Amino acid sequence: MTKKPTNRRKKGTFLKGRSGNPNGRPKGTTNHDTELRQAEDQAMELAANVCDGIKETARKALTETAFQKVIPLMAAITDGAKEFVQEGEIGPSSVALLRNWYDSHSEEGGEEFFPHIGLPRDCSWEAFRRHYTTRNRIDHARAASDFFSFPPIVARIKELKESAA
Repeated sequence: MTKKPTNRRKKGTFLKGRSGNPNGRPKGTTNHDTELRQAEDQAMELAANVCDGIKETARKALTETAFQKVIPLMAAITDGAKEFVQEGEIGPSSVALLRNWYDSHSEEGGEEFFPHIGLPRDCSWEAFRRHYTTRNRIDHARAASDFFSFPPIVARIKELKESAA
């Protein structure tokens, strides 16, 4: 009985120059990061399309009424909202979530939170964004870790757990 050839050594490691997966990853398969990026892109496109839909609906409604002078104002509002969505300032994007988080910390408690994560007290939005960006993507795990290790949050979580018990 002959033994089947293998790419492994006795100690379990692969032979030099031999892959443990010689056929490689099947073409067309995606990893989780790719799927999340695609979902985010679709959500951003949907949000931009909603802005266009609101603009067109408002235009039609205002055309049929005596408020035709308001059409340019509505167009400017919806175009501005669409621009903010596309820049990630508002909407379903990771950047929008991070921006909201930055805004809330810079308005209240930033003087404590920013040094906690290793940034200056008067941290800019761009510095904050760079701090949480890895390979051009928002690192949510790092942001959550920083958030849940922030002493006021730790104290509040402890307080809630004690009151629930």
